[in-house]
Amino acid sequence: MLLEQVIRVADFEVAAQERMQRTGYDYYASAACDEVTYRANCDAYARLFLRPRVMVDVSSVDVSTSLLGCPSSLPLFISPAAMAGMAHPDAEVALAKAAGSQGIIQVIANMASRDLEEITAAKGPQQQQWYQVYVNPDRLKSEAALRRVRDAGISTLCITVDTNVIGRRERDQRNKVADRSQIALAQRKDKSTAGGVAGALGNFTDARLSWKDLDWLRSTTDGKMKLVLASRRARTPCSQRSTAWTGSSCRTTAAGSSTTPVPRWTRWPRSRRR
Repeated sequence: MLLEQVIRVADFEVAAQERMQRTGYDYYASAACDEVTYRANCDAYARLFLRPRVMVDVSSVDVSTSLLGCPSSLPLFISPAAMAGMAHPDAEVALAKAAGSQGIIQVIANMASRDLEEITAAKGPQQQQWYQVYVNPDRLKSEAALRRVRDAGISTLCITVDTNVIGRRERDQRNKVADRSQIALAQRKDKSTAGGVAGALGNFTDARLSWKDLDWLRSTTDGKMKLVLASRRARTPCSQRSTAWTGSSCRTTAAGSSTTPVPRWTRWPRSRRR
């Protein structure tokens, strides 16, 4: 399928399957275990409908907004999907340029195929970039990464908090990684090739991660960065100023109309407790 033949979001998946190597595609397209939650999420969002307004002048429509104070031409952003290099050699650099040209936010993946400094160098003068954080079992590695993020001028961290244990992507696990050149730079020293792409990444999340670690995270950034907690279940009593958005890699966690009608931004003031 040619790019000019893509007319809906689902067509991108068809085009990707035609062009990508199976190892990379199965990592992108797979979900945990039997993919029950994946299918449930698709079904749930298919049940959502827009309520149209009539007799309103729509000759000029402005869909721009702001996300955590950052301007965006659309109410969406580029999410931190890992290892874009498996889809295209320009990887996250291409995503940075695309986001800048369209005026939307790019969330840089912790498991990017390119160096952080190379990605941030590709952004425009006023372009907004955020950074995804997986808290590493070796906290010194995380602290070193966060210093680079701070030096790159990034002001918002998206902390992934629902992957203390990595989901079993069975489609991915059936593959063996033959080319490690596009594996995330953060984990490329791990020499594992079995168990698919996720297996090749090795151990990069900390099963001990808990609410008390927010104080540590804030200390590593001198308290000058916004912290965003990336999980549907992040709406737990918390004394930190943070924000939660929906999304999970856990098999038993489903987003959609039965739980959360649409992804939404929820601010947690420092003084608010439940």
